Amino acid sequence: MTDPNRVVQGLWIGPSLSAMEQLSIRSFLAHGHDYHLYVYSVPTGVPKGTVLKDANEIIDRSRIWFYKHDGFASGSVSGFSELFRYALLHQRGGWWVDSDVVCLKAFDHPGAIVIATSNEAEHGVLPCTFVLKFPAGGPYTKYLLKAADRPDPERIGYLSIGPFLVQKMVTELGLQEHLAAPEMFAPIGWRGLSRIVRQPGGPTLKSVYRYFYWRSRWLLHPRTHPGAVRRSSYALHLWNEFWREGGLDKNKEYARGCLFERLKRRYLGAEAS
Repeated sequence: MTDPNRVVQGLWIGPSLSAMEQLSIRSFLAHGHDYHLYVYSVPTGVPKGTVLKDANEIIDRSRIWFYKHDGFASGSVSGFSELFRYALLHQRGGWWVDSDVVCLKAFDHPGAIVIATSNEAEHGVLPCTFVLKFPAGGPYTKYLLKAADRPDPERIGYLSIGPFLVQKMVTELGLQEHLAAPEMFAPIGWRGLSRIVRQPGGPTLKSVYRYFYWRSRWLLHPRTHPGAVRRSSYALHLWNEFWREGGLDKNKEYARGCLFERLKRRYLGAEAS
C-alpha cells in the first residue's frame, strides 16, 4: 500500500462504539491501514491499534449540532459529521470513511480525488459522502466547507449539505471522472439492507412473498437491483442511518448466515461469537 493511502480518518461522537463501528475500524486495521479516529471524548470499545485524535483541532465541540426537523434522521448528528469531514479533508487531506463502512481490501487507489457513489435506482448513480478522498487545501474541499458552514439545524434538510451538496459540486466543477463506481464502495445499496442483515429464524410467508416480489421487480427493472459484493469492491457500506430508522440494534446477533454476522466473525473473531 502506498503511503498516501495508508491513513483513513473518521469521527465518532458518543459514549461508546457499537459492534458496527468496531467492525468498521477492525476491518481497516486488518488490511494494513492506520485508522485515525477523531473524538471529542474517548468512547468505550475502541479497538486496539486505533489512533485517537482530538476533534477540537478540526472543529470546536461547541459547534456540534443535531438535525431538528421531523422525519427521517431527526436527532441525528450526521449533518454535523458532513461539515466535519469537509473541514478535516481541507486541513489534512487523505481518506475519509464513515463508521459504517467495512473495508474488504486495502484502499490502494491511485487517484488523488475519489468520491463514492451509490445506485439510486430510477435516479441513477449518484455521488455520496461516506467515502471521500481529497488533497488538503484544494478548491474542492474549500467549496464544500464554505457551502456547509454554519447551517440552521431547525431548517436544514437531511442530505442537503451531504450527498446533495457533493452532487452539486461534481456537476458545477466537472468532477465526474473522479466518481467511483457503486460496486467499489457501496456494492449493496440501501434498498438491499436485507441482504446485509437478517433477523434469526427461518423464512416466513411474508419473507417468501417479499423475496419473489423483489426478484420479479429486479428482472423487470434491472436498475432497482440492490447489488452484490464483487471482487472489485474495496468496501461495503452498511447504511447505519437506515438501521437507526428501522430500530435495528447494532450490538444484536442476527441470522448467522447474513453478511453482517459473517463480517463480524471475519474481523472481530472470537469477540463476535
